[in-house]
Amino acid sequence: MKSLRQWLLNLLFQQHEPAPEPAPKQGEEKIEVESRQPVNGRTKQLIAKGVEKFFNEHYDLRFNILKQAEEFRPLSAEKAPGFAEKAAGFAEKAPGFDGGWQQLTNRELRRIAFEQMKKVGLAWSIDIELYARSTMIPDYDPIADFLSHTAPWDGQTDHIGRLARRVPTTFADWPDFFHRWFLGMVAQWQRRSRDYGNALVPMLIGPQGTHKSTFCKLLLPRELRQFYIDDIKLDSAEQVERLLTRMLLVNIDEYNAKTTREQAKIKRVLTEHDVQTRRMRSDSYLMLPRMASFIATTNEREPLTDPTGSRRYLCCELTGTIDTDTPIDYAALFGQAVAELDAGATWYLSRDEEAALELHNELYRQHATAEDLLTARFEPAPRQKEFFMRAADILKELAKDVRTADLPNLKQLTLALRQCHFPHGAIEGRRGWYARQRTGADFLRQRTGAEFL
Repeated sequence: MKSLRQWLLNLLFQQHEPAPEPAPKQGEEKIEVESRQPVNGRTKQLIAKGVEKFFNEHYDLRFNILKQAEEFRPLSAEKAPGFAEKAAGFAEKAPGFDGGWQQLTNRELRRIAFEQMKKVGLAWSIDIELYARSTMIPDYDPIADFLSHTAPWDGQTDHIGRLARRVPTTFADWPDFFHRWFLGMVAQWQRRSRDYGNALVPMLIGPQGTHKSTFCKLLLPRELRQFYIDDIKLDSAEQVERLLTRMLLVNIDEYNAKTTREQAKIKRVLTEHDVQTRRMRSDSYLMLPRMASFIATTNEREPLTDPTGSRRYLCCELTGTIDTDTPIDYAALFGQAVAELDAGATWYLSRDEEAALELHNELYRQHATAEDLLTARFEPAPRQKEFFMRAADILKELAKDVRTADLPNLKQLTLALRQCHFPHGAIEGRRGWYARQRTGADFLRQRTGAEFL
């Protein structure tokens, strides 16, 4: 039976052989190109071993679990033209960091496949890809690699506190809150909690030229700075997925420039821990841990607008320029964080601390006027009985969406009704106003702008 099957396969292959090429012209060299014949089990073993031997002799391969991508580097710099110069240039910018690793793109994979065919000639590009894209390649965790090389902590020197005090501010609790946020950032990288993400966001408030963005970028060492980004785009769910799972620190630069809709999205992602994302080169999905922590900068003194509270933000108003010139001992800095977390240090805020932080943030929240609150929920209406409301009834409706501390009193509300030109009248001896509640699209447009729709 096997011989008959092999005979049929060979016959089928012969029937699909390409047409013979024309004879070369005078002076031309004829290049012999062999077609790939049907292979048996023994030949497959030779191909597999040949591919593995080729990579063992020429390239290192690894799967970067943070990037969710394969990476490679030549085993010998001398065998890769220009590689030594590129690696040396990278190392000069990032001392101690091996810059030889590159992402294994499809273009690089084809080049390696052609190189293998020239040197060995046995495997095809599909064989090279089958090996390079498989789980035979070891995983690489850049976070674990970096944190495993941190310096032991002496248990006394507060490197994190020193870093926090580079920020000039009159906020006495800033170093303690920053310390907690820094521990939360490292704890999230190490996936120490399966239930909570780092939901705190330090917000540096100060004029331009005070080195706010530079300070944010310097929070990561050069080894990890490729996982820092100073902008956040929330245009698509796929962008947000990549940002949360592949970045370590996101700077929400110029927070005040974000729309109300964008600020609401940011507030929502802060509470996420795991992110559902699509696999590379696949239609299937998997759950990946959220890696990104957030920090923010703004030039506005009152950047917070949410009337329901801002316990997620750590507002710090600058009184001068941040020190970004003094070198940072990253090995000691992150060594302290790892040691404290290993010892059971708390990296999230208690309810009392959240309440204290929210009270502090009231200094930096825009308080809506009575006119803003009124027109967000109501609009002037025709003088019809169905729209007639007393001022006390309007105030009662506003209280459903606004905190008590932000509610206007009856005198302020009455003045706002006049200034916003709400019709005034009386029905059955009771004086009141003609107002129609905004609902659905009208309410959303008034609160967040037309772009929300």
